[in-house]
Amino acid sequence: MSRKKLIKLGISVLALNALGVAAHYTVPNVIPTVLAETPGEDEEIPDAEERKLVVNFTNKLNEFEGDIQAYEDDPSDEDMKALLEDSINELATELAVVKNGVKSPEGQASAAKLEARYNALVARANAALGKTTPTPPTPTETTKEVTETEEIPFTSREEKNADLPEGTRNIKTPGQKGEKTIVYTVTYVDGKETKREKKSETVTKQPVEEVVEVGTKKAPVVTTSEVTGKEEIPFTKREEENADLPEGTRNVKTPGEKGEKTIVYTVTYTDGVETSRVVKSESVTKQPVEEVVEVGTKKPHVPVVTTKKVEQTLELPYKVIRKENPALAKGEERRVIVGKKGQALIVEEITYTDGVETGRKELERKVLVAPVDEFIYYGVAEKPVKPVNPVNPVNPVNPVNPVNPVKPGKQEEPAKPAGKVVALDRPATSPVVENKQALPNTGEQGTGFLALLGATVLSMFGFLSRKKKG
Repeated sequence: MSRKKLIKLGISVLALNALGVAAHYTVPNVIPTVLAETPGEDEEIPDAEERKLVVNFTNKLNEFEGDIQAYEDDPSDEDMKALLEDSINELATELAVVKNGVKSPEGQASAAKLEARYNALVARANAALGKTTPTPPTPTETTKEVTETEEIPFTSREEKNADLPEGTRNIKTPGQKGEKTIVYTVTYVDGKETKREKKSETVTKQPVEEVVEVGTKKAPVVTTSEVTGKEEIPFTKREEENADLPEGTRNVKTPGEKGEKTIVYTVTYTDGVETSRVVKSESVTKQPVEEVVEVGTKKPHVPVVTTKKVEQTLELPYKVIRKENPALAKGEERRVIVGKKGQALIVEEITYTDGVETGRKELERKVLVAPVDEFIYYGVAEKPVKPVNPVNPVNPVNPVNPVNPVKPGKQEEPAKPAGKVVALDRPATSPVVENKQALPNTGEQGTGFLALLGATVLSMFGFLSRKKKG
C-alpha cells in the first residue's frame, strides 16, 4: 500500500471515529501484498542473490496493485493517475533486471510468474486509466568486458618442531596472498548492470603457503644451587732503583706471592646443564704480596786489557840410565857418563786485566843446551868373568851427524861395553833409568858416546893389568 493511500485511510478512520461510527474498513489489497512478500515452499530459491531480486520485485508488484485499487476507487485523483503511469515504466525496467539476474531453475520459474502478474496488473492499470495496454518499451541492453583483480588467499600448514617449547608457535614461512585477473562480460539494461558472466580467469601471482612450526618440546626443569670456589689473586709488581747494582741488572728483592679469595656462586641448571652463574658473595682469604724488583743503575766498568811478551830460560833435567854388566861383581856400580842439565828458551805472552795478570800462553820453546843423560853399569855376577878381548872392542857407532846443542834431536842408546868399567864420581841429582836390555841410544849425543867408549877401553886395560900382576 502506498503512503498516499495510508494517509487517506488514516484520515477516513479519524473522521469516522469523530462521528461515532464504528471503524470497520476492509483493505482488500493489504493481505495480498503481505502474502506475496514470501514465496511459497514450492518456490524456494537456493541462491540468496536471486531470492533477493524475486522478493524485491514481488513487493513492488504488490505496491503497484494497491495503487491501481486506489485509483479505481477514486478516478478523480490526479496524483494517483500520474503515479500509475510512472510505475508502469519503472516496473518494466525492474522486470528486465530480475530476468537477467536469475539463473537457477527455481529463480527462473519465479521470474516467469512475476512477469505474468506484471502484465496482468499493467492491463488493469491501463483499463482504469482509460488506455489500451501498450506494448512495453523495449529496454536498452548493452554488454561490456570488465577486468578485475582479486586476491587469492594463501593456505596454512603446521609442522611439529621438537626444539621449540611446547605450546610455542613460530612462523617458519610467512604466507603471501596470490593474485588473479578475471575478465567479466557484463550486461547492462538501460544503464543498469543486470548480468555478469566470467569470461576468463588468470593467476598472475601464486600464493605462498604459510608454514607454522608448533613446538612439542617439554618445558625444561630449572634448579638452582650454591657453589663455593676459590680463585687466585695476582700480585702486583714494583721496581726500585739500586745504584750498587750494575746497570741492566734486575734482582728480586721481595718475591711476589699470589693471594686467594673465596667466591660463592648461585648456579642455575636447566635440565641438569649449567645455564647461568651469578656471584653471591666474595671474600679475600689471603692477601697477595707485592713483588719488589731492584733495577741496577750503576754504570758498567770497562776493564783495561794489555798483553806482553816475556822470554825466560828453563833448566832441562837429565835422565839416569842403569845397565847390567856381567863383568862387574854383584853390588858393584860404575858411572860411565856424568849427567848434565840442559837449558831451553821459552817465549810467553802474558795478559793483564787492569794491571793484574789474568792469562799466560806459551808462544815458542827453543832448546839451547840439550841435557846429557847419566849412564851407570851395575854388577850382577857372583864371580868376575873373563873380559872381552880388548884387541877387538865393541865398534861404536860412528856419529856422522853429531847433535847440535841448540837443536837437540832424538837420543840414541850407547853401544854395549865389554869388560870392567872404571868407577867415576856419581852425581845424585838426576833420575835413574834402569835398562837391562840395551844401552841408551846416543847417536845424537857425541860427547856422551866418546866418554863411554874411553871408559870402556880403560876398564878393559885395567882388568888385564891386574890379571898379569896376579
